[in-house]
Amino acid sequence: MFESIQKPEIKPMPSGEFKSDEARWLAVKAREKKADGLFYFSVLTTGVYCKPSCGARLPNRENVSFYSTMGAAAKAGFRPCKRSSLDKKTLLDAT
Repeated sequence: MFESIQKPEIKPMPSGEFKSDEARWLAVKAREKKADGLFYFSVLTTGVYCKPSCGARLPNRENVSFYSTMGAAAKAGFRPCKRSSLDKKTLLDAT
């Protein structure tokens, strides 16, 4: 009765390839755990920043910015994502 819906396969990238915004966006789309800690992304419409592997709904690309540290995202005015468990201790260690 129910047909199986298959998601398109998104291949992971080697960790050294997260230098361009395009590569970072692909890592966010793939929820790439290897990218965690290498960069963070913020979402303008929600005011949060997150790690690439966050399970929250995928934002629209035009609302996303990338930062090399949590501290940089926080200084830009974004708060940590609650879903990704980015806590205050982690934020203080990152600044």
